[in-house]
Amino acid sequence: WEKSSNNFVVSHRIAEIFKRQIGMKELGYKLAINPMEQVKMCSIDIYKDVESVVKLAFVGTLDIEVKGIALLLQVLAEIKLDRPEWELNLYGEGTDRDLIQELIFQFELDHRVHLKGWTDNINEVWNSHHLLLLPSFNEGMPMVVHEAMLRKRVVITTDVGGNAEIIKNDVTGYLSPSASFKHLKQTMESAFAARNKWGTIAEAARESILESRKLGSSIVEILNEIEHELH
Repeated sequence: WEKSSNNFVVSHRIAEIFKRQIGMKELGYKLAINPMEQVKMCSIDIYKDVESVVKLAFVGTLDIEVKGIALLLQVLAEIKLDRPEWELNLYGEGTDRDLIQELIFQFELDHRVHLKGWTDNINEVWNSHHLLLLPSFNEGMPMVVHEAMLRKRVVITTDVGGNAEIIKNDVTGYLSPSASFKHLKQTMESAFAARNKWGTIAEAARESILESRKLGSSIVEILNEIEHELH
């Protein structure tokens, strides 16, 4: 690693973790930005009616150990919200689907939480949902967070991977200090208490993520550097 010409990581935190794992004090590296098709913005009019049902979305692999879905269901079962009504749609597939369905029934959330399966139409999801919930225990740099922020949608996630590098709590989204019941519950309650700010946060989220994506190397740039080293 010390002799490599280039090291690419998806977040600064991943680089710090990697240095600890291999016992290096310093590691020269560059950020790699995952490619994404040009994203069409969604309207923030969805945030104007603060009395409407809040539609939450989880987008990703149905993996309880990594994505924290069981933790999320526990929080939703016990959270105390003054208002409003809400519903959660889980978009994705995975080996834990049956277990998650069972947990939905056990936590008596079957009238609010729905397994929607995989979707290729992410624009349709964000045209009709207010918030992305991603209560992960581990991440690198979640593409779904980029996708939501670029479409002017509010994100509630945990401080893992590179999330804190692209989200400022209560400014460009909501960041739970850890993937724990206490912290996630507090973060969600704070977010819902500030529902009148969601439109402003959604606008700031897009501007913030656009700037963040300029700071790393694109796949084309990385491939060009590899080609240069090979010759």
